[in-house]
Amino acid sequence: MEREALLQQIEHQQQALKHQNAVNDKLTHELAILKRHRFGRSSEILNPDQASLLDELVDGDIAAIEAELPAPAATTGTKSAQQPRRQPLPPELPRTIISHEPDNTQCRCGCQLKRIGEDVSEKLDYTPGEFTVERHVRGKWACGDCETLVQAPVPAQVIDKGLPTSGLLAHVLIAKFADTYQVEVRHGWGMTETTAVATMGTLTPRDLALPREQQHAIVARQGKSVFGVDIKVVDEAGATVPRDGSTQGELMVRGPWIVRDYFKGERSPLQGGWFPTGDIATIDAQGTMQIRDRTKDVIKSGGEWISSIDLESAAVAHPAVSMA
Repeated sequence: MEREALLQQIEHQQQALKHQNAVNDKLTHELAILKRHRFGRSSEILNPDQASLLDELVDGDIAAIEAELPAPAATTGTKSAQQPRRQPLPPELPRTIISHEPDNTQCRCGCQLKRIGEDVSEKLDYTPGEFTVERHVRGKWACGDCETLVQAPVPAQVIDKGLPTSGLLAHVLIAKFADTYQVEVRHGWGMTETTAVATMGTLTPRDLALPREQQHAIVARQGKSVFGVDIKVVDEAGATVPRDGSTQGELMVRGPWIVRDYFKGERSPLQGGWFPTGDIATIDAQGTMQIRDRTKDVIKSGGEWISSIDLESAAVAHPAVSMA
């Protein structure tokens, strides 16, 4: 009896240790998020009023993380079932399927990888007057000889493991500033290669007649191209896709102040006079552009794809690192 009691005590301590390690991992992850907010890439410091705008969303995500943590097992060795707090998104919402597959399905041993399954995650998005769901499907590819498993990296997210898309977050923040603080927000897009801003979200006289909620959704997009700049979205074959607000492709931009060459570059990055931005976007019939994703938000090293967000989180989580 004494031996059985000792074994039970050891098992309980191991379960408690496992739970404690999981809690430590969660706290380390939260610390990385807080450091990123505190020491962003541009050292932009949020004051308490700005930080409070995301409190509800962050609290919901932390609650979801806590729901995934296993509780220490009882001394009897039985584990109580724990229901996840996050409910699945309503099935009646329109869904857009976004597939993420490896660039190369050839194994390092020379064999052809076979698709053996997939991971599916859903994100809540918002378009004027309608909630939609982004269904991300990441295929699993395996080699039957060397048992190698290859999968596309998880797309970068504004809030790690969060449910809302960047578009929904932008809509919420813009509505909060406009309706609560009476601050007019303008959403734009640009990059170093475009010299300055290339698109800007604006409301036309026709838009001003719409309900406030729809106005916020329009401003939350990256907007129309500014004078002198042309934009278009192309598919993988380079063909221009329809301006219907839903067909996605790579954003291309051109103009007199758009980059033509890089310093000491061997060749121009332009393709037929257009600069490929690397952003996945849509353009609607009114010419309003919305960024959806990045074509390559990962780093390739030694044949492995490394998420830049994961790398930054790991660096900021180290106690000796204050900014990454």
